[in-house]
Amino acid sequence: AEAATSLARRRARLAVPQRALAGVAPRRQVSRASAEVHHVAERLVSLARLRRSSAATRVDVAAASLRAADPRRVLERGFVQLRTARGLMIGRRRELPHGEPVTARFADGEAVLHSPPRARHADDDERSPR
Repeated sequence: AEAATSLARRRARLAVPQRALAGVAPRRQVSRASAEVHHVAERLVSLARLRRSSAATRVDVAAASLRAADPRRVLERGFVQLRTARGLMIGRRRELPHGEPVTARFADGEAVLHSPPRARHADDDERSPR
């Protein structure tokens, strides 16, 4: 009787894992896992393409901004860049070194200009070079 009770207890303990395993078909598990891996892989490829496209767009925008800011493009539109004999950029009339040579840079080359001696202008301010 004791052996039968012990055997019954052992069978009861084994019955729980057996019921859990009964609902699990290894092929079904592998098929589900494979489908999940395939789905995740497709999503990763899609996200990678989206990020690459976004990065390419940012690079294109940055390149266009750099082209627009290129000083040569400004010169091609008819503007001139002026520099002192020391190479300093002249951005205002009051910065013009009177009586000294000035280099004018055009889209198609450079020319040396000679500025006239200083003439007093009404809009000169105290910070003007003398």
